[in-house]
Amino acid sequence: MKIIFLSQIVPYPPAGGVLQRSYHILREICKENEVHLMAFIHPDILNTNNKIDEASKHLLTFCKSVEFFVLKPKQSRLYFLLFILRSIFSMIPFSVFAFKSKYFRNYLRKLMGQQRFDIIHFDTITLAQYLFKKNKIPKTLTHHNIESNLMFRRARNAKNLLHKLFLYVDAMKLLRYEKKHLHQFTCRFTCSVVDKELLLNINQNINVEVIPNGVDTSFFKPKPDEEKNDSIVHIGALQSANLDGINYFLSEIWPLIKMKNNHAHLKIVGGSVPEYIKSLGQKEKDITVTGFVDDIRPYIWEASVLIVPLRFGGGTRLKILDALAMGKAVVSTTIGAEGIDVIPGKNIFIFDNPKDFAECVVFLIKNPQLRKKVGMLGRQLVKEKYDWVTIGKIQRAIFNKYIFH
Repeated sequence: MKIIFLSQIVPYPPAGGVLQRSYHILREICKENEVHLMAFIHPDILNTNNKIDEASKHLLTFCKSVEFFVLKPKQSRLYFLLFILRSIFSMIPFSVFAFKSKYFRNYLRKLMGQQRFDIIHFDTITLAQYLFKKNKIPKTLTHHNIESNLMFRRARNAKNLLHKLFLYVDAMKLLRYEKKHLHQFTCRFTCSVVDKELLLNINQNINVEVIPNGVDTSFFKPKPDEEKNDSIVHIGALQSANLDGINYFLSEIWPLIKMKNNHAHLKIVGGSVPEYIKSLGQKEKDITVTGFVDDIRPYIWEASVLIVPLRFGGGTRLKILDALAMGKAVVSTTIGAEGIDVIPGKNIFIFDNPKDFAECVVFLIKNPQLRKKVGMLGRQLVKEKYDWVTIGKIQRAIFNKYIFH
């Protein structure tokens, strides 16, 4: 089968989140198919020509061809503000404006004119703007989140009134955009049953299949000798839901932990760090802020507990699957663990109240045997249900189902 794979981001290095999912799904699809990748460069991740070249060379080890494109709002602060202004005075959502590119459109048209393809896969709803009406090739779409629902949750949690208004209006635009385009795809993929139900609430007359997030259990594996007592880790780029989550943790939960355990040390690992959190890491001896890292494993290995204090979001949290595969104790909010087949108290701990969340973290730090037991059960779960090889087989089977039905 010949496939065009359209991605919102160059899926390399697979350092968590959408990068990780897109990379592994792409690699698994390529095992039995010829895949041509088109993707946008995020300069926060690929910020030098050497890194861009490295990504291209690596992806070409399993893709038939790769082509990268500039993401204009990421080129400068001025471009970002201009795109915000354009979206304010338009019915088009900001995220759709952000991925507008005549070069992307022209290259896609050229590629489709040169060869016959069996399927075009869109790795986010915001790329639906590149649907060509006259093209009869089957089209599939991945929803890493249900974007309108995610934006509504962000709006509810925003404190600044102008920011809240902007997010709410953009959420309405996204919902309208989803309603307009969802029926144009042969099939849509969600990361969880929860997201499938949300999608069907938007349009119940569509095909939706659940392809869960996964983990490379041979890469993410336990290393108990590295663990340090009193060490807590937060993983993820500090944008949107993650930024709200770490702000919530620092203001509501961290002070309670420090009252009970003065030796506790927090590591905040991931890119897109705001200046005020960078300065916090410089001022506070018990907080370390790393910024983006190529390999998150050393930080998870040395942690006693991984925290996921999310208050909004969608899909399934890859950071939780990674940590479970590494035999780590995880403390999460309900929303943080949404979409993963975990059992609270058995292979994860879930608390939405700041006091309960803090007490659980402190209790786990003091009880290494409990951490070990919970971690072992977590790894068992992901090996059975969330290994990428297993998920890749499901993805390829569903492609075949809709192409050759």
